[in-house]
Amino acid sequence: MNSTTEEETVSVEMLISTEETAQRLMEAGVDRLFAQQSEGIVNPIVLAKCLGVKPQMIYNYIRDGKILSTKQNNTQKLVIVWSDAVEFAQKYWNRKLVRQAKIDAELNTEEATETDTE
Repeated sequence: MNSTTEEETVSVEMLISTEETAQRLMEAGVDRLFAQQSEGIVNPIVLAKCLGVKPQMIYNYIRDGKILSTKQNNTQKLVIVWSDAVEFAQKYWNRKLVRQAKIDAELNTEEATETDTE
């Protein structure tokens, strides 16, 4: 059963490249992202806006250790290293694409079955 999960993970990682993910993030149109990306970091709230999710989701992933974060300078504000943010976004979008592909395949199978029975 683990081998299937590993195979799915490998195929998932191939759907969207790292470069395409970074481009999608930059095209999200969040002004603060441009300034932060040039510094090599991104704020969790800004990342959430780019992904179209609630900030709490990002903070939960940070708390669970699925996204690495660090404190910015001497402040208590959390930031995510740009490359880690891109990697997370890539995995997030790939999971969504795989999930949608499975749904589409199931719908097509159901439609084909309904057509065959008529």
